[in-house]
Amino acid sequence: MKAASLREKIFAASCVQGTPLDAEPTCLSVLSYNLLAPAFVRPIDLRTGAVQPFAAFEWASAADLEWDLRRKRLLEQLQSWNVDVLCLQEVQFEASPDGSFRLPDWLGLQDYTASIPAEKYLTLIAERNERVLANKVAIGCAVLYRNGRLQLSEDSESSRSGDPNTLVSACLQGVPGSPLEQLGKTTFFSVHLDAQSEEKRVDQLRKCLERARALGTRQVVFAGDLNTECRPGSCIRAFVSDEAPSNEDMARECASALRIAGTEDGDDESPANQKELRGDGGDGEPSADQLAAWHLLWQKAAKSPSEHRVRLMRVPTGPTRSAYDHGKTEGPCVSWRLAPGSDLVITFLFLHALVLAIVKCETVLSGMNCCCLLPIWREDCGVLCLQDGLWIYKQEVLEPCIGSCLDGF
Repeated sequence: MKAASLREKIFAASCVQGTPLDAEPTCLSVLSYNLLAPAFVRPIDLRTGAVQPFAAFEWASAADLEWDLRRKRLLEQLQSWNVDVLCLQEVQFEASPDGSFRLPDWLGLQDYTASIPAEKYLTLIAERNERVLANKVAIGCAVLYRNGRLQLSEDSESSRSGDPNTLVSACLQGVPGSPLEQLGKTTFFSVHLDAQSEEKRVDQLRKCLERARALGTRQVVFAGDLNTECRPGSCIRAFVSDEAPSNEDMARECASALRIAGTEDGDDESPANQKELRGDGGDGEPSADQLAAWHLLWQKAAKSPSEHRVRLMRVPTGPTRSAYDHGKTEGPCVSWRLAPGSDLVITFLFLHALVLAIVKCETVLSGMNCCCLLPIWREDCGVLCLQDGLWIYKQEVLEPCIGSCLDGF
C-alpha cells in the first residue's frame, strides 16, 4: 500500500487525561513520555556556576516542579492509560547497594517488564552528571511492556543487551493465546536524540535501524523525544519524506541547527553559552562549506531507510508543545505544533486486522496532558517514530490543546 493510501486510514481523536487504551483487546497501544528527570530541573551547572536557560522552566512554579508531587501525578497518569508499551525518556535510575543501577521503585508497574540501558552506559552518564551537576545520577530511556500480552522474541537478546542510555530497545512479540498473539517480532525503541547536533541525531536513528535489522525484523516502533522540528530541509525529516527541500529550506535548517548548537546542552561537556557554532557565512548565515556539509548529511539520512529496507512514515498530531511564546520571558503560555501537518512518524510491517494506538506525552507538571490517540490499521509495511513531545505545563493550556487535536485533518 502506498504511503498516501495508508495515511488516509490514519485518524486522530482527542483523548482526555487518563483514558484507558485497553478497551479493544486487539489494539496494540504505545505511550511515549518524557518524564523530565528531577536532576535536570534547575540544577546549578558547575561549568557556568548558574542554571542553564534550557533547564530554568521559567513558566513553571517551584511548587509545581517539586518532584514528590510530580512523581505521584506521573504515576497516576502512567497507570491510568493501561498501555501495552511505555517508551520513557529521562528516567532517573536508582543506585543499588553494589553500585549498579536499576529502574526506580516507583516505576515498578504491576504486570510490566522493563528494558533499560546497559550498566556501562548508565555508569558513564552518572559520572558525567557528577562532573557537570555535582549529582551522580544515571538518567536515560526505558521501555516497559505488559508481560501478559507481549514477550521478548525467542531469538532476541536480553533486555540489557548493550543499549546506550538514549537508545533503548525491546524486541517483542505477542504472547501465544493473548489478543496480540498475531503480533510478530517487532522492535520498540525509546529514543532521546541529541539536543545540539543534527549529525548526532542522524547517526542515532541510523543505529536504531541497524539494530532492528540485526535483530532480524523490519517491524519497528520509534517513540521518544527527537529534539527537532522536522521541517523541510532538516536531515531528520529526510528519513520520513521523499519530498526534495528547496535551497532556501536547506539554508534555513542549516542556520537553525548552528544556532541551536550554541544554545542547548548536548552530549559533550562544553556549556551551551561557551559554544561558537554559529554560521560563519556572514550575518549568522551558514557558509558555503557548512551548507555543503549539510547537503551531504541530508543525503545520508535520506538514503538510510532504503539502505536498511525499512520504510518510514510520519503520523499527524495536534499541538505538541506549550510554554512561553518564542522569544518571550513571560506568559501567557501558548501551544504550537513542531511542524506543519504532522509531528509523529510511523514505520511498521503491519499484520491484517490489528490496530495500533499511539499516544505521545511530554510533561513537567501534573494535570497537564495533551495527546492524540492514533489507531493505525495494519495493512502496510513501515516504521513508527513518535516525534518530540507534548510540553503542556499550565493547566489553562490543557483545554485549547485538547480541543485542537484534530486541526489540519
